[in-house]
Amino acid sequence: MRALSSLLISVVLAIPAGSASAQPTPTAGSTVADVRSTLTAARAEIDAFLAAGGTDGASDHPAVKWHSTLWAFRERNPGTEAAAVATAEAIQLLLRAELSDQAHAKADSLSADDLAWVRLSAYLDYEASWRKNYSYLVNRLSDVSARTNDGTVKSAALVALGRAYRRQGDMPLAVRTLESARAAAPESAPANEADGLLYDIAHLSLGLQAPAFSGTTPDGRTVTLDGLRGKAVALVFWAST
Repeated sequence: MRALSSLLISVVLAIPAGSASAQPTPTAGSTVADVRSTLTAARAEIDAFLAAGGTDGASDHPAVKWHSTLWAFRERNPGTEAAAVATAEAIQLLLRAELSDQAHAKADSLSADDLAWVRLSAYLDYEASWRKNYSYLVNRLSDVSARTNDGTVKSAALVALGRAYRRQGDMPLAVRTLESARAAAPESAPANEADGLLYDIAHLSLGLQAPAFSGTTPDGRTVTLDGLRGKAVALVFWAST
């Protein structure tokens, strides 16, 4: 499932290029930087495994070993940011390797207040979207959002649920869920994401009239959507670096 691998990797922490030949040893006092270094080594070994003909879902997949290493970071650094990141990334490696049963079992072992859910909710969302199967996501994150006492965890879980409901076509439920996500932890990253999704649903959904906008052409003329009404319009999106 190479496409799922790419999709999940796109939401991992920005990790510096490079690789490590030795498996890092987790210690008390480990930092997020240590977790990033471990992920660099894990990704290099997984890529080599696949390039050599290894397959996702195999029992000897390197993700199993690296999951254990990252989980050891969690156990040696409880309650820290490094532990939360390591936990989410450990489970993400199993998801990437198509070892969903193992990944879900580890997710089920987490308490509702575990800060790993802030990242893990998104990873489960990507997996559910790829598989077009939302049952685990909905059941697990509904439970997390109902039981957690942490506003940011609640918001992140509700954002993932809102996305799922939207993809399944239940817009009223998606809107209610995203509004709850926004209210759970105002100004947090998940709440801001919920804000953006609510705007998309309200103004950019298929079949809706495009929102009013104006822009300036290279020769200084002002162009508005109203001024183009009744004409064929081609929008070209581009960017430069």
